[in-house]
Amino acid sequence: MLKLVSGKYRSRSIDVPPSVTVPTKNMVRTAIGNALMEDLRGADVLDLFAGSGALGFESLSRGAKHCTFVDASKEAIDVLRKNQATLKETNCDIIFADYKDALKRLKTPFDIVYLDPPYKMKEVYLEVPKMLLELNLLTPNAAVVLEYEGEIEAPVDLYSFSKVYNYGRTHILLLRR
Repeated sequence: MLKLVSGKYRSRSIDVPPSVTVPTKNMVRTAIGNALMEDLRGADVLDLFAGSGALGFESLSRGAKHCTFVDASKEAIDVLRKNQATLKETNCDIIFADYKDALKRLKTPFDIVYLDPPYKMKEVYLEVPKMLLELNLLTPNAAVVLEYEGEIEAPVDLYSFSKVYNYGRTHILLLRR
């Protein structure tokens, strides 16, 4: 179980898939929410590699308009659906698909994209931010949030702004279109 940290779902618990995810720590989710505070109200959010959906549900809790959750794990999808029902959240879609297939199917641009893949999938940090631009899946002032450990290669040169936040071994790279 994991507690949401802010907004209308503050202190509500959601389930975490036991074997396929490492949830984003409370401190990190709080910091991301604070960094995006002005962007969240009314935002369309994409939570790739959603796992429990903690980042997306935190965004909905803080006033996002809609969240699309994507995960390729059946176990994670089952937990996402359970969490959606527990919170009685209707402003979201849950997509059971590989991230590449999901991105190619999506048509609506997003204001915020969370990218929190398994840390060993280093290529995703370079590939997905490029795909988001190529597929026109970002609004003009969109934020792309990459959570990672260690070193990654990301296409920061394709974005007008980038900033790294460090929380122990966890790093957050915020890219702005």
